[in-house]
Parts: sequence; C-alpha cells; structure tokens
Amino acid sequence: FIVLMALAESQGASQTEIGGRVGLADYTITRALDALDARGLTVRRPDEGSRRAHRVFLTASGEALMPTVFEVVAEVNTAFLSALPEGERARFLASLSRLCGSDGGCPG
Repeated sequence: FIVLMALAESQGASQTEIGGRVGLADYTITRALDALDARGLTVRRPDEGSRRAHRVFLTASGEALMPTVFEVVAEVNTAFLSALPEGERARFLASLSRLCGSDGGCPG
C-alpha cells in the first residue's frame, strides 16, 4: 500500500525518490514495483535526464484502485488507533507528525 500511496501523491517519481519518501531501501522498492508492474498497477519509464533511472507511474488500473487503497488504510488506522482514548490519540498523532517531519517522510 505504501508504494501505491506514494505514487498517488507524486506520479512520475523515481524509484530512489519513492524509497526516500517511504523510508525503504532501493532493493525493497524494486521488488515492490516488480510485483505492482506484474499486476498492471504501475509502469516504469526511462528518465529522460538519466540513462540509469526510471520514473514510475500508476496505470489506469492503479489509479482506479486508489480510492479502495485509501479506504482500507483509513479503516486500518482507525482500528489501530481505537485502543487509545481520544486525547491520547491526538497526542500520539501529533508526536508521530513531529517525528516524521513536515515532509511526511518518516525516517527508515
């Protein structure tokens, strides 16, 4: 889910940019993209500015799946956070936001 969500927010990102955004190693991103490509959800295109790099895009099928992905993630987050009383939940989310920084990228 995390790679799809990162792509939904920044279509055409490089594999390295995606890895930095979500805090995963390059080889992990490559494996995830291999699986997503095989399912027809993403496509990698050569980067015009670099012979080695590729830019990654959601396909029409990938874009169509995104509302469901965001819904599932919201449901999981709600279930996970439901163990905390509302005040603690707000403090936890504020602390997590500070840890992840203003760019939304948590350290790997």
